[in-house]
Amino acid sequence: MIWPDGLTLSAYREMLSDPTVRTSVLVSLGITAVGTAISMVVSVLCAYGLSRARSHGHRLGDWRIPWSVVLPTSRAVTAVITLFYAVGYWNAFFNVMLYMPTESQKWPLQYVLLTYVNRGNGLPGSVNSGFGNAHAETAPLSLQMAVVVLTLVPLLVVYPFMQKHFRTGVLTGAVKG
Repeated sequence: MIWPDGLTLSAYREMLSDPTVRTSVLVSLGITAVGTAISMVVSVLCAYGLSRARSHGHRLGDWRIPWSVVLPTSRAVTAVITLFYAVGYWNAFFNVMLYMPTESQKWPLQYVLLTYVNRGNGLPGSVNSGFGNAHAETAPLSLQMAVVVLTLVPLLVVYPFMQKHFRTGVLTGAVKG
């Protein structure tokens, strides 16, 4: 078996010391939270509006039915849709690439990853192409992998809590009944 020689976390320290990376994490979290919340509210209200034509004779008010009746009975499906929206917003970078390619303080983490890994550029605000090496033409592999791991951590933290709902929601949508 091969063991790594000189295992170190210096790539993570160096990456997290860059203010662009720290800002991009906050931007990505904000985009994901706000985008998912707005998308879910609109989706639930649209789904209720579409299903309301089929429901008859409810005594609850129009605004109380979606929150008191519909959402509690469709918790698993709602969790799956929420997870899909959240992953989509977390991984979104295309709009930034089109509309704000030079405004690095507004970049989400995925666009920083794209810039850093695919283009071999240093992070915005750095004077060289790598974090610490002024003569490097491409970023070191350890730093590239540190950025990749940083983008995966939130998904790896959230998914185990959503797995039960995800499994139930997918099966509910797949079974004809």
